[in-house]
Amino acid sequence: MKTLSRIMTATALVSVVGCGKLPGASLGGTFLVEPFLGASIPTEGLNFPAQTYSAALAREYQSLARTAATEDVNWIDASAYMQKGYAALRGEQIQPWAPSVLGLSGEAESVYKRVVNTINTHAGRNPVACARALALYDNYVEELSEGAHSCTDPAVIRAELEKQLKACSFAAAPKYTAPVQLPPPPPAAPVVYAPPQVVVAPPPPVVVAPPPPVVVAPPPPVVVAPPAPVVPFNACSAVSVPENCTCSGETGNAVLTCERVVTREVVKEVVRTVEVPGPERIVQAPAPAPVPAPVPAPLPASEPVYTAPAPVPAPPPAPPPVTAPQNYTIYFGYDRYDLTAEARQVIDEAVAAFRAYAAPFMDIVGHTDTRGSKSYNTRLAQRRADAVAGAVSSRGVDRSALRVSASSELDPAVTTGDGVREALNRRVTITIAQ
Repeated sequence: MKTLSRIMTATALVSVVGCGKLPGASLGGTFLVEPFLGASIPTEGLNFPAQTYSAALAREYQSLARTAATEDVNWIDASAYMQKGYAALRGEQIQPWAPSVLGLSGEAESVYKRVVNTINTHAGRNPVACARALALYDNYVEELSEGAHSCTDPAVIRAELEKQLKACSFAAAPKYTAPVQLPPPPPAAPVVYAPPQVVVAPPPPVVVAPPPPVVVAPPPPVVVAPPAPVVPFNACSAVSVPENCTCSGETGNAVLTCERVVTREVVKEVVRTVEVPGPERIVQAPAPAPVPAPVPAPLPASEPVYTAPAPVPAPPPAPPPVTAPQNYTIYFGYDRYDLTAEARQVIDEAVAAFRAYAAPFMDIVGHTDTRGSKSYNTRLAQRRADAVAGAVSSRGVDRSALRVSASSELDPAVTTGDGVREALNRRVTITIAQ
């Protein structure tokens, strides 16, 4: 159903005067526009000016394709900008559209020549500004060729184009000046060499003075104070010694030696004489009394008592994942969408907070102040949101978890009238939620 709707929209646009005549535009190319709008084009990590220029040019054409497809509902013109964006990513040399291709002449020809000369001269010095100037020129001649059907006033685009051409060509290199040719110096007079007269005088006599006598002073006596007497620690002074024990504490530990006292009953042996008739006398002694078993002495009071170890407490449970939404705001300069050092620090904090959620998503919305037209502010707000989304993706966040949109000047932080510059409204808001 979505494909059928796009074919019907593209067919209707072909019948409109001025629509669908951009070089490279095609009905089949409209099916590739949507993947191009969702592509992540890097903004950081580019090592050479040529890479920076190509990436910046691809982002500019991506923004123009998004405006043509979503605001102007002109998917065929969006396919033409898509073709230029993909060519820039491949590193090809992108040329602006000649006015004659779009049926233009006169002043458009002079603007075309200025754009070509400025970009060819200064693209390596100011790649971002030059890339934006080239994309603005293509948008200018597109709107100029559509006449009464144009969606944006060409004069507004022309004013912005002049600013970017000036930024593209600033700090131009000085012109080369040939060095002044000086006349050759006159030939020098011939030098006649005369050998010098060398007079060798006898050397003066060398008088060697005797060395001074060496006086060796005896070293001062070293007085060493006798060490203080060491009093050994007697560990027996810290324990209580029972009466039947002795203590030895020379080793640093109290060692108790106790005597075991065994008390037993002394039975007196009684010998009884029994007269037995006959020649012999038998003396019988009584059996000895049984001796009670020895009773062990009680242990001394200083004997250690075993104590069971205390139970180890269980570790506290892990904290629950963060679920409350968090908001961050990144501010931009007037008519700018590049990221400052403070902006990158806020992005680092937002990415760290994003990773604390279980299954989060990040809502990135671009805003502008009320200076400029609504269509231009929409493109500028989208560029700001895309710059922040690209920085978040380069820090490892999956692009599928991001929702990137542009609110233009419709949701200001500070309410102002139309055409007012307000720094607090030039921003991108980041909302992280579960």
